[in-house]
Amino acid sequence: MNPEVAVYVKELSKLRYGYPLYDPDPAESYDRIRIGDVGYVTDYGCFLRLFNVFYPEDHPINNLGVPEGFVPLDEKYRRSHRSQAIQPGVICSSHVRKVGGGLSFDGGVIPAGLSINLSCSEQQGAALIIKRRAIREDTRCKKAFRDLILKNYEVWHSFARDELQTDISVKDIFLVTGTILTNEWATATVVDKARNCEMQFNAGDGLNPFGSASASVWGSWTSSISIPLRFGPTSLPPAHPDAYATSPSASSDDTTEPLPNQCVFLRAYHVLTRPFFLRKIKAAAEPKDETDRGYEDGSKYPIAAIVEVDADDESEAGDGDSEAPVCISIACLEVFDLTCCQSNMIYTRKLEITYLRSDSFFCTSSSGCH
Repeated sequence: MNPEVAVYVKELSKLRYGYPLYDPDPAESYDRIRIGDVGYVTDYGCFLRLFNVFYPEDHPINNLGVPEGFVPLDEKYRRSHRSQAIQPGVICSSHVRKVGGGLSFDGGVIPAGLSINLSCSEQQGAALIIKRRAIREDTRCKKAFRDLILKNYEVWHSFARDELQTDISVKDIFLVTGTILTNEWATATVVDKARNCEMQFNAGDGLNPFGSASASVWGSWTSSISIPLRFGPTSLPPAHPDAYATSPSASSDDTTEPLPNQCVFLRAYHVLTRPFFLRKIKAAAEPKDETDRGYEDGSKYPIAAIVEVDADDESEAGDGDSEAPVCISIACLEVFDLTCCQSNMIYTRKLEITYLRSDSFFCTSSSGCH
C-alpha cells in the first residue's frame, strides 16, 4: 500500500465510520459503490468493483462478468437503512486539530470564502473535508452477507485471479455492506514530518479553480510544508441515479445538490483464513476425547470479518510487524458457541477485528476485547 494511503486509512479508521477510501472517486469506472458490490481496494486507495451480487449476469453493472455458478442474491436481502452520517465541514484524526474555533455556516453547504485552518503536531495525521452532508446506507441483512461470502469466497477469488487477472489475495476481496457517500471532498495527509505542520483550506466559488497546483473548482489548500493535498471529484456524478457509467456533464451550482457518488467510507466483509487449535480454548474440565484430532492439525478455517483497521494498530503504516492480540469469537465456525473469557480466546492481528454470530463481541473481559 502506498505510504500516504496507509497513514490516511490508519488515522481516519480511528473515527469508526468504516474503512476510509483515500480515493473516493469512481471516476469513469462506474457510477458509485453500492451495497452488494464485490471488489477490492487498490494500493492507491480506490475501490474497484468486480461484480454486484444483486444483479444478473447480463446487467450493465456486471459488465466484467460474474463467477462460475453465479446466482444473484434474493431481492429480499436488499433491505437497507439510510441516514445522515457526517455534516459539512472537517473530520480529522486526533493528531490534527482545528485552529481558530468551530465552523459556522447555514444551508448545509460549505460557503465560498470560508477558510478552515488545521494544525498537526505529530509525525502523522489526516483530515477529510466535505462540502455537503454525507449519507450513510447500511444493509439490514448482515447475516445473509456473512453467509454469502463464506460460501463463495473461493470461487470469487478464482474469478478475480484467473478470469480478470487481478493480483489480489482472498482477504483483499470485499463484500460491501454499507457506504458513506458525499459529493465534493478534500483531504490532507501528514505522512512523516518531524515538526509542526499548518494547513489551510479555502472554499472556492464553485466556478473557477484557484491558480495553484493544490486547487480544485471548489477550493484550494496551502500548507507550511510539502504534504499530500487532494480534491475530488475528478468528474461529475451521473445525471440520473440509474446511470451505470460516470460521464462529464454540466456543472451544478450550490443550490442543486447532485447525486452523491463519492464514497469516503465503506463497510464490508472479507474472509480471513487462520489455523485454529481449538483444543487450547476448551474448558479445562471438559472430558478429553483422544479420537478428536480434527482441529489440531493446523488446518485453516474461514472467518467472515468486518473490514476495519484497529484504532491503536500502528503496524499498518509501516512501523513494524507487531502481533498485538485481539480477541475474536469463532462462533461462525459452528464448532463452539462460546461466551468469551480469559481461557476462551483466539488471538490474531489487530486488523482482523471480527463480528461473526451477532452484532457485538461475546467477550466481556478487560483484556482488549470489544
